[in-house]
Amino acid sequence: MDVFAHSLYGITVCSKTGLAGGRAGSGKKRFIEDSTLWIAGLFSLLPDMISMWLPFLLFLFGDRQDNFFHEFTDKNIVLYRYMHSLVLSLGVFGLIAVIRRSWAIPALAWSVHVICDSVTHDAGKFRTTLFYPFTDWGFDGFAFWIDLRALIVYWSVLPVVWILLCRYRRTSNSTVSL
Repeated sequence: MDVFAHSLYGITVCSKTGLAGGRAGSGKKRFIEDSTLWIAGLFSLLPDMISMWLPFLLFLFGDRQDNFFHEFTDKNIVLYRYMHSLVLSLGVFGLIAVIRRSWAIPALAWSVHVICDSVTHDAGKFRTTLFYPFTDWGFDGFAFWIDLRALIVYWSVLPVVWILLCRYRRTSNSTVSL
């Protein structure tokens, strides 16, 4: 899944503006004031930022010979596997839930990233190994960069979820009276 979609899925699922806000939402008139939106957005980008930023900078400012993803070395793959491990993401979620409870649900955006990648990455170099370092097992998903149907599906789901969420909030708020 591409980084923009990761960010929007993390925000959609794990912020108060999104689904995590339930009927009430964030309670803010302007969604950009919702801190959980920004925290979820950051956590949803975290796995790719940590595992790919340094190799990308070295590629960008180094002697570029091939496609960045082709030159992604074995050392970088190990970090990529850790950052795309459901075990690590849920471990960090547990730690955050104890240390900073208000960030716990937005921190789950990291796990959402991992789950989305497990379905949108194939059995190649960037396969998402959900339970790394305990096993190298992972789904043989759809490579979104090859099979454009996967790209179309995951980009089509987002507006549908937001429309349904807005309708749900509008109908539930209009029927609730205090």
